[in-house]
Amino acid sequence: MTQEPMITILTPTYNRAHLLFKLYLSLKQQSLMDFEWLIVDDGSTDKTSAIVKTFSNDAFPIKYISKENGGKHTALNFSHPYIRGKLVFIVDSDDTLTRDAIETVSAYFWQYESKKEIACWSFLRSRLPDQNRSYIDNDSFVSDYITYRINKHIPGDCAEIVRADVFVKYNFPVIPGEKFMLESWLWNKMAKDGYKTAYINKAIYIYEYLEDGLTRKARRLRMLNPQGAMIDARQILVNHDVCISVKFKYMILFWIYGFAASENAIDIMNNSGRKTEMLFVLPVGYLMYRIWKKRYLTSER
Repeated sequence: MTQEPMITILTPTYNRAHLLFKLYLSLKQQSLMDFEWLIVDDGSTDKTSAIVKTFSNDAFPIKYISKENGGKHTALNFSHPYIRGKLVFIVDSDDTLTRDAIETVSAYFWQYESKKEIACWSFLRSRLPDQNRSYIDNDSFVSDYITYRINKHIPGDCAEIVRADVFVKYNFPVIPGEKFMLESWLWNKMAKDGYKTAYINKAIYIYEYLEDGLTRKARRLRMLNPQGAMIDARQILVNHDVCISVKFKYMILFWIYGFAASENAIDIMNNSGRKTEMLFVLPVGYLMYRIWKKRYLTSER
């Protein structure tokens, strides 16, 4: 029987055949090969399947599965039965890893393995040549997503690795007609359920934000998929651990997404979980909706 790998590197992909080889090379160069690569093809119409067949699995196992197009969050849901590792490391198809990424994750996993409340390891992402950027002061510390990232307004994407048995507990909501949902839904959900994160001040993930990448399009995507954005925002609004300044921001966002979803003002207030406070920010929310609608829904930016 084949030994289970330490880490499942999970790559949801859609029409990124031309980028996968670069990620494959970075995996082949890892200093520790205790991982598998699980590629979830979210209904690509390019040559993704053919490209993957050219990759050798001599150094590490490669599994390719495909599904109908539904968005990255649905690909993450679809991956659950196929994950074999102790940890899940989501790596996008347009990014790469440092040579010591798997070795570093493995070392920090064993450092905290016995503390079951720690379900996530959060490392830094680096955009070359800015390799020295840091979001934290210490080498490592333990907190949770709400306390550290949300309440302290810590910006930027990190490289999160999650215990597999925790990751598969959560299915992203799937909304008919919508194909985008922020991964912050998962991190918020885990923090609300009491799971902690080990934050490590080391970059293991090299990213490139492409013109057609999710990050540059995030605001437009939320406007085009407003019900999912409302679900994500509501998690913040009803969480008693979130500070008031953050809730104020998300009340405005909830108005924006609610109007984008063509909901009326009464329903938006009732669904927010903060009915009274929402009334005070209605003028700002409506104004921002009009601005965002013009900027992101009536242009090709």
